[in-house]
Amino acid sequence: MTELIIMLKAQITLGQQLLSFGDLQKQYLLAGDAKNSADVTMKTEQIINKFSLLERKKQKLLQDHSENTINVNQNSMMSEDTVSQLEQRLRMIVLELKEKNAKNSSLLHKTIEFINFNINIISQTVADTTYAPKGTSGAAVCKKKMFDQII
Repeated sequence: MTELIIMLKAQITLGQQLLSFGDLQKQYLLAGDAKNSADVTMKTEQIINKFSLLERKKQKLLQDHSENTINVNQNSMMSEDTVSQLEQRLRMIVLELKEKNAKNSSLLHKTIEFINFNINIISQTVADTTYAPKGTSGAAVCKKKMFDQII
């Protein structure tokens, strides 16, 4: 039981680090700082790998634990309460992390759209003259360049 508690505490610590990196990532995305954003992404990936490794060890421990019979006493009941509290805390961290990742994903998507828009403007990509609601084809009869050059 103590091994499980140690693993859960380590996962909570890693989860909190992921949360702080999520905040940093948001700041860098809003500031347009691609280099620091990439650095944070690499550090986040390393932490996720450690978290995954701990999860696999935890699952193996739980599987081994379920195969062995354990005598229930007062001490193990207290440990089970501690484990359930730690699991609840870990769930809360994961939910918060999920929300932050969704927001950062949205920011990344908008940044990519902005970059593509600027590339299209620079390269003078042709665009439809009409707009149509999403899901319908609004093919224009004639196509115009985004910016026509007038001399």
